[in-house]
Amino acid sequence: MIDLHSHILPGLDDGAQSESESIEIARFLTDYGFTHMMATPHFSKSFFEIQADTVNKGVATLQENLNLQAIQLKIIPGNEVYFDSIIDENGGLASFHFIDQNQKWVLLELPFHRFNFMLFDHIQYQLSRREIGILLAHPERYENLLDDYKLVKKIANQGVLFQINLGSLVGEYGRTSQKFAEKLLSDDYVFGVGTDVHQITTLQKNLPQALTRLKKMIGDKKIASMMQNAFQTFKFE
Repeated sequence: MIDLHSHILPGLDDGAQSESESIEIARFLTDYGFTHMMATPHFSKSFFEIQADTVNKGVATLQENLNLQAIQLKIIPGNEVYFDSIIDENGGLASFHFIDQNQKWVLLELPFHRFNFMLFDHIQYQLSRREIGILLAHPERYENLLDDYKLVKKIANQGVLFQINLGSLVGEYGRTSQKFAEKLLSDDYVFGVGTDVHQITTLQKNLPQALTRLKKMIGDKKIASMMQNAFQTFKFE
């Protein structure tokens, strides 16, 4: 299994706050079959602006500690980039971390509340002209998409990939988000899944039931296909 979205790096954002918690998260995930995990701290000019070099240092330190404890989880550096922080003040790409080795994909976060969706279209244009693709974090949490399912088809047809949060499948963000995530799965719009883990307690509460729900909905064969697609798209080792 591959976790495409997490806040496991300790002390960088609103995720894990200590090395011991990060290790506990990693150990728990391996108990449930995870072998790879994207470390995607926030990159937002108005929140936590965790830059690529900081992410790389954090991943190297955590990976070394996991290896010392024989925890078989590969940590992959990335960022969860807020949509208004993609472009810097000079019109170039900001110093976030891509989620793939070839620097062709970004994990993008949108506002949870309704906003002018033309702003997303502008960001997508800025990225597409640079041949950079979007993996959209937890689409089931955005009011724009919740209120207009046609937008899902529109942006999917434009090449946007969707990552849902596993917790959504067990109602972590409410019934509306749960139903939306289930519809995305049923309609085959989901590219992959993430824990979006911030604290170990929430992960322990929700992950076992969420994985059971995922398997019931799409089956082991489809899950394996998702994982393979992620390896091929993002060139994981």
